[in-house]
Amino acid sequence: MKKLWMILMVMSLSAFASQDDFVFITVGTDAVQSTEKNLLDTQTIKVNSDISVMKVHKDDIDIMSYMMHGEFKRCGGFMVHDSKEEALNVLADNEVRKYAKQSNFAEYTITEENRVQTIMSHINEFSIRSTIIKLSSFKNRYYKSQTGLDSQNWIKSTWEKISANRNDVKVEFYKHKKWPQPSVILTLEGTTKSDEIVVVGGHADSIAGYWGREKARAPGADDNASGIATVTEAIRVVMDTGY
Repeated sequence: MKKLWMILMVMSLSAFASQDDFVFITVGTDAVQSTEKNLLDTQTIKVNSDISVMKVHKDDIDIMSYMMHGEFKRCGGFMVHDSKEEALNVLADNEVRKYAKQSNFAEYTITEENRVQTIMSHINEFSIRSTIIKLSSFKNRYYKSQTGLDSQNWIKSTWEKISANRNDVKVEFYKHKKWPQPSVILTLEGTTKSDEIVVVGGHADSIAGYWGREKARAPGADDNASGIATVTEAIRVVMDTGY
């Protein structure tokens, strides 16, 4: 009886939601049915062969992320848009997306093989493993938890240490307005082509589950401590070889 009452309470509250409480997302069409099943306040706006537009309640974004992660093995797995029109434009650009899939990403010639091989010879497996172990030692790295903040502090201080001898490198936080966990950005200034930027990244938080959140045990060794460990080792060898 308690469970039924809780469901009725949630449904009654949803009736008072305003339009400002909703966002428009694009998501893989294969996930539309599950989204409709798992979220109370959702509406499918338009369906395409591979991408669909849906309207969901802001408070359900965490549930959506949890569902996509558990059922479809996707981190996130959807995009939130500023407006309905912006989301629909993604579907309207279907021909552009088809062209992008068929076209070459870039035309280039490999010229730095010797430099890359030299740098790769400095990679240390133990260093990568140590980073994974450290990041996994936090109870979780949930983006709203204190341990999520602490883990980012550790990443920032680690990147500062391994780049301390380079005056062309800076490490800084990017602070977000809606949650306490910041992003960590390391910038290595190049000497030519100042208008070109290469981005290497990954997500440092761990999925703590919708019900557990701050209290959950979520070490995230391969989601995504291993990714951050790879980026960290890349930074270290670039710094050590003077690239």
